[in-house]
Amino acid sequence: MVEKGALREVFSLILGNSPPLMCRGGDLPLEEEALAADLAGKVGLDFDDGLHYYVAKKLDAAIVSYDRDFNGVEGVKRVF
Repeated sequence: MVEKGALREVFSLILGNSPPLMCRGGDLPLEEEALAADLAGKVGLDFDDGLHYYVAKKLDAAIVSYDRDFNGVEGVKRVF
């Protein structure tokens, strides 16, 4: 487990100089939220996790999360 003070440094090492990506439902058009919901159901995620999964897949990005709901989900790389 990473100590709280070191978490920012770990994320910086993983993500390099990439800006942080925040994902909230309001950032996506309604049509894409519907696509995310469909995709979430297909891979066994709830809607919130499905939004993150959809955006990561769309941007070919990794998901940085301790959330065990992403264990075994294929199609995106999960860090941690």
